[in-house]
Amino acid sequence: MVSLQNLIQKAFVFAFSDLPHYSGERPEEVVRKILDGGRDLFLKQVNARLISESDVSVAGFVGRAVTGTDPDGFIYKYRFYIIRDNFVMLSVATDKNYASRPEVDYFFNSFALK
Repeated sequence: MVSLQNLIQKAFVFAFSDLPHYSGERPEEVVRKILDGGRDLFLKQVNARLISESDVSVAGFVGRAVTGTDPDGFIYKYRFYIIRDNFVMLSVATDKNYASRPEVDYFFNSFALK
């Protein structure tokens, strides 16, 4: 198996996908299940264990900040948001030395809705 750590030093990713249309506001339980599913899926895809998670929001839309690490010590930071009928993901994958640099926070904090 080739480790991501051997291929890159850092990656910044923004992605989104459509969710099934929901009339009105999604119940909190549904939003929580979507965010839990995003966390579980993305950590599993990179063979990472959860280090921390917290609730976040942008422009009143709820989200989740998740940090994980793989067996090689590579750090994965994610921010997931449910914005109307979209699942939005920002992520940074990097070594532990770069993970706490200001550029990582700048990337996450640059996401805004107008």
